[in-house]
Amino acid sequence: MYSIWKYHIQIEDKFTMELPKDSLVLDIKIQDKKPTMWVLVEENTDLEKRYFRVFGTGHEINTIANLKHLGAFQMNNGALIWHVFEKIK
Repeated sequence: MYSIWKYHIQIEDKFTMELPKDSLVLDIKIQDKKPTMWVLVEENTDLEKRYFRVFGTGHEINTIANLKHLGAFQMNNGALIWHVFEKIK
């Protein structure tokens, strides 16, 4: 059975999350003043580590090799825009 779960994400250069295997990130937005990621998951599936990067608008990015853009979110009434990427194997 599939369902949509939400996860709060960290505003750090790099972070790791354990998500159900083969889950699909659907959206990233602010909810209750927290960066939140909604993910389509197949329940009762083994977990896998997934690796993410966060860049602010205007920040330098050394390489985009093996990075997939997942979405962006705004904070401080749009003064800060953060872009979330996943490191692809």
